[in-house]
Amino acid sequence: MKMMILDKKMSSLFNHWDTEDKKVLHHICKDNVLNTKLDIKNKKESNDFCGIIVDGRDRNWNTIEDYCAIKSFKLFSKGNYPVFVFSHNNVDFLNNEFSLLDQWRITLIEIPKLNNLFEYSKFCIEELYFRIPEEFENILTFQSDGFLYKNGWEKFVLDNNFDLIGAHWFHFAAIMFKENDKYFDFPFQPTNVGNGAFSFRRASKMRKISSMFSKLDLIEKGNPDFKPPLEDLFYFYFGYGSGICKKPTLQQCCNFSRDPINLNTYLSKKSYGFHRPVDKNFFCCRVH
Repeated sequence: MKMMILDKKMSSLFNHWDTEDKKVLHHICKDNVLNTKLDIKNKKESNDFCGIIVDGRDRNWNTIEDYCAIKSFKLFSKGNYPVFVFSHNNVDFLNNEFSLLDQWRITLIEIPKLNNLFEYSKFCIEELYFRIPEEFENILTFQSDGFLYKNGWEKFVLDNNFDLIGAHWFHFAAIMFKENDKYFDFPFQPTNVGNGAFSFRRASKMRKISSMFSKLDLIEKGNPDFKPPLEDLFYFYFGYGSGICKKPTLQQCCNFSRDPINLNTYLSKKSYGFHRPVDKNFFCCRVH
């Protein structure tokens, strides 16, 4: 009963959404999360996987997006896995429904304010995976605008032995390093995989990549202002390029996640999750 009341309370927040893109997220939340009953007592507690959210903004965690992101992880996961929420401001977390912290196995971890994407990336590159207990190897990273909407993702990543997978990009990107006041290319191929906002990662591989490359003076090739490179490019580029991580095919990336996602693509339910909902006219995926 308490969960139903919270679902209704969160639903009322939809009245403040007005953009076309948010209407798509509204539909996903209401259709797939708020209207679906979660019986957490019937899910076995397990540490085989865990969920991670990182948000260093100075804001309260009481929006519909926050609630649906975490509830979807509980709904569409086989077990009741822990969730680690790294945030700057935990005041009024999920409207002070603190009983959820225990029931949903949520651990709140306070971090400094992250003022922009570069500070966020620096934290994820240098600190994040060293602050996660080593017993947790299999990580699903998600955000308030990118989360699960279908069961079976655990079997998909394990059967394919993925180390790192997210949605593909519509461009290729690479990283350069600085030495003697000049920037040089790495001997790695540019990557068009992948988006990190909704992604599966093996923690030990992320720590290895960080240890090997995070101390270098790096920029995104062609975007010298991107210093350090965004964290997903850092991990995907060095993970695949160095051979630390197995690279998936574009089809496998589309099967795992879509970024962006429009309403028609969501309704087809061809992936396990998504990032960045957009209006119906936006092209979403190269392969199906």
